[in-house]
Amino acid sequence: MDYYKADREKEASPHGWKGKRLLAAGIAAGVLLLLVVIVLVFVRSVADMARIKNVLITAISNRSPSFQDILIEKNGRDLRLKNGDEFEITYRDEFVIKEVVTDSLFGRGISTAIEGLGSQNTFRVLFKGVEFVDRTMAAEADVTKKTPRPQYKIVVKYKDISIGEIPIRVVITPQDWLRYAKSKPADKAQIDSLKRAIEMNKQDIAVRKMLAGAYARQGMTDQAISEYQKILKQKPEDMQARIDLGGQLMEGKRYGEALAVYRAIIKDSPRDASAYANAGLASGRLGKWNDAVEFYRESLKIDPANKILHFRLAEAYEKTGKAAGAAEQYRIYLKDKPEDVNAMSALADIFLKAGNYDEAVKWYSEIVRIDPRNATAYANMGLAYGGKGRSREEIDCYRKAMALNSRDPMVHYNLAVALEKAKKNSDAISEYEKVLKLRPDDSDAQMKLAAIYLREKRFKAAVQIYEKGLKKAPKEPAFHANLGYAYGELKQYKQSAASYEKAIRHGSKDPQVHYNLGFTYEKLGNRRKAMEEYEKFSASSPTMDVLTTLADYYLKQKDYNSAIRSYEKMLKITVKKGAVYSSLGYVYGLKGNIDKEIENYKIALKYDKEDDAIYYNLGEAYEKKGMYKEALKEYTSAYEINPDSGKAARKIPQMKIKILQKKYNE
Repeated sequence: MDYYKADREKEASPHGWKGKRLLAAGIAAGVLLLLVVIVLVFVRSVADMARIKNVLITAISNRSPSFQDILIEKNGRDLRLKNGDEFEITYRDEFVIKEVVTDSLFGRGISTAIEGLGSQNTFRVLFKGVEFVDRTMAAEADVTKKTPRPQYKIVVKYKDISIGEIPIRVVITPQDWLRYAKSKPADKAQIDSLKRAIEMNKQDIAVRKMLAGAYARQGMTDQAISEYQKILKQKPEDMQARIDLGGQLMEGKRYGEALAVYRAIIKDSPRDASAYANAGLASGRLGKWNDAVEFYRESLKIDPANKILHFRLAEAYEKTGKAAGAAEQYRIYLKDKPEDVNAMSALADIFLKAGNYDEAVKWYSEIVRIDPRNATAYANMGLAYGGKGRSREEIDCYRKAMALNSRDPMVHYNLAVALEKAKKNSDAISEYEKVLKLRPDDSDAQMKLAAIYLREKRFKAAVQIYEKGLKKAPKEPAFHANLGYAYGELKQYKQSAASYEKAIRHGSKDPQVHYNLGFTYEKLGNRRKAMEEYEKFSASSPTMDVLTTLADYYLKQKDYNSAIRSYEKMLKITVKKGAVYSSLGYVYGLKGNIDKEIENYKIALKYDKEDDAIYYNLGEAYEKKGMYKEALKEYTSAYEINPDSGKAARKIPQMKIKILQKKYNE
């Protein structure tokens, strides 16, 4: 091919390359002119004319277009923004860039981006305000300052050249800080973010409430209380802050202050049922249960549908000793909450304490129906069956409780007691030993186990338990007393006496200890000290045996007055009074008081007319007084009752002689 020729022809031709460019430009200008003519038909303002002019100039001159405005749809509403305007967004906003108006014909080369977000090609893309708000808050909450606060703006570009900017203002509300705090773990960072917000606006009560709430959620009760108090200093009428303050005071166990807050709320809002309820709770914590009852009742008057108040009122009634009122309230509560095990347990416990074992069994049975693994219910049902005297069911319930919780020493103890009552001493011993394994210092179990050992005559084993118990409780009088008994049964009388003496020294009030010590002294040959202990025993728990022993001792000591006192005590405790009056007569005779001797013998005969010895002794008393006829009569009666009485037989002729002698002497 002749390339040179071709080029030359192209150059010469009016339709060559340069010619084609001129032709294209002419065609474009013609099209533009046509468009202008068309648009002019619809032009409505001078501004439209100016814009059309700019479009034409931009198109012809190939310069960068100017930015006019941008159309943004926010939350369903259109906003048109220009250079110098600001676009405001909040957490709940959603927006789309719908249209950009520039001098570019047909928008060629125009794009949008959001600077600070890292987003490209943002035209007709849905954005949510939460993303902007969260990023901004994260930066503001960064106390290390490692995260700069982001600056957002919508940038309009022609190709790569920025031709317009709309700044975005991110509005952060107190609610945003609260949401942000909730999204963070309960740690110092959460608190710091809210404290920063407070520093930004110390008068912002809403954010301060959030900070107080954050402290509360983290268990920083004192700090929460301080913030609520600051809120109320700014706004004393803020009811919610007062309520929250009351709650934190309760959490901090500052019940007196909490009660004062709730009383103030009630004063300003006398129909606030919650305030009455919380005042009742605070009163209960302070031990003011009567006040608690009144607060709960007032709350129920205002809000009778609040069933939990019946539960609280029931608890308060229990504390004030009003079991019937408590039971009624628990029943009301259970009508609405028929499967509330806690309420049923409380109701069953009331019946158990009141001795209404049938009702107690009924409710405990209902509890284990709902909650078959409730060991406490089985254990308490065992107590109820025990109260009814149904030993088999009682033991069965305890065993079920232990199957669910084998480490409860109280259940083992109750089972041991039940087994002991059922005469199953071997099984009872096993259970008491389990109690002591779980709770070595349980003195009740120690005493019970040792007592069984005593009954089983396992005295050495009993001694070991009591000595072990005394190492931990050296002043326990019962341990010393029982140890004394065990030593006594082992015939170790010195150790026995020493133990009894310690029991008394450490405060034993059991009269039996004095008796046992007296018996031990007798075994040791110390009769005087034995009688001293018997006297102490008889002062509170006189028995015929002890009084007889004392009387005999006094007679040997010629302490006739003490002997008389012993016999007089006998008269108060025995139905066989004839022998006692006879003994009194005998003692009075030893004292030389013949009249009292005769008097007591006569009384003795009223109780025992067939006792020849009393007749004989009365005869002797008459004889001593020289009343021989009376003496003869009594000797004769003694002989008639007992013809084998040689003494009476001999006295009869003697009295007849003395009667004759007395008559002769007269």
